[in-house]
Amino acid sequence: MAFQEEEISLSLYSSCFLLSLISKDFALIPIRSRKPFVVTIDPGHGGKDPGATGKKTVEKKLTLAIGLKVGHYIESMMDNVKVVYTRSTDVFIPLDERANIANQNRSDLFISIHVDGFKSSTPKGTSSFVMGTSKTSVNFDLVKRENRVITLEDNYQEKYENFDPNDPASYIKFNLYQSVNLKQSLLFATLVQDELRVKAQRVDRGVSQEPFMVLWRTTMPSVLVETGFISNPQEEEFLITENGQNIIATSIFTAIRKYRQDLDDSDEDKAGISTARQSDSFAQERLNRIIEAERIRTEQFQTEKDTARPGSLESKGTPVKVNVENKNSTPKAGEIEFRIQILASTRPLAPSAPDFKGRKGFEAIKLDGYYKYMTRPVKTYPEALALRKELSTLFKGAFIVAFKGGIRVPLNEAVGE
Repeated sequence: MAFQEEEISLSLYSSCFLLSLISKDFALIPIRSRKPFVVTIDPGHGGKDPGATGKKTVEKKLTLAIGLKVGHYIESMMDNVKVVYTRSTDVFIPLDERANIANQNRSDLFISIHVDGFKSSTPKGTSSFVMGTSKTSVNFDLVKRENRVITLEDNYQEKYENFDPNDPASYIKFNLYQSVNLKQSLLFATLVQDELRVKAQRVDRGVSQEPFMVLWRTTMPSVLVETGFISNPQEEEFLITENGQNIIATSIFTAIRKYRQDLDDSDEDKAGISTARQSDSFAQERLNRIIEAERIRTEQFQTEKDTARPGSLESKGTPVKVNVENKNSTPKAGEIEFRIQILASTRPLAPSAPDFKGRKGFEAIKLDGYYKYMTRPVKTYPEALALRKELSTLFKGAFIVAFKGGIRVPLNEAVGE
């Protein structure tokens, strides 16, 4: 299929579709920015770097088509904005140059658009990433694949200080990364995922922090969006179509519009100006869950790594008694139980909340100021492993939590009993 890479034209159908998606959100919301809002759009890959390959197309074509549409929507439907592209044609742009373009234009937001690929045709859905330091997560293969692009650049070893995208040891340098823009990046990433889930009806694979080179050197809130799997025939077909590209681009645009409005509302609040728009608490709520999940993920990885080592099952940390809501049974003193935690929230969630993705039977445990939603208990660790594997297809980042007599204890202590 041929893509128009230097210009975008919207059909009457596409325009009507776009307006129908965004009119409810923004019909009565004026924008009051004092300076132009600069958005850098980075269509991933390009030129000699095709990116992921599908049966009918390649990633670089899809990212360019979607990126140009996002920019067109911004320029057509937002005032006082400036759109910058890292590329608007099929050319190869080094990763550090993409960040430089955003920095030199003093961008307020950087969005790198990608399409995922996998050896299996089963995975599907969208995900958004902000800069992080993990080199042990389930996304590390994706991180290595995206970062491997630097090997196509001239003098890449000198430019990136002998960084080897395939060597986990090279990622130590990212441990020094501390972003003042992390919170804003996470907030925008949650808005993107919310729009892709609700309006684009895409499977939500969540928001994660990962060490992507393209995000490392940007000096503004920055997010990498994987818009689907080119390796999944249904998603590739969707992304190839004009309608599919419009839906994805519209979702990203709407997230940008909401993010900018949140910034403007914040400025007005600081100036003592009242606004009629009700604040969107869902993004903040989801951000709280992401921050909690990231904190626990680090602890959980270390605990499970220790559990796998012979002779390392000594107790770590202090047992914590918890308050379980909707509990159907009371554990006996000293009884070991395992649960799978799927999410954490600062407020109670209704059983019908979309967060549960149609699954029933979760229990809320109040701990550390959060309502932590977990499965009912199972008695053995192998049962817990099997249950986590089942749930991880729906709840990315689900992990095992251990209890002894109703008191939370380190996982390695429970497994060792």
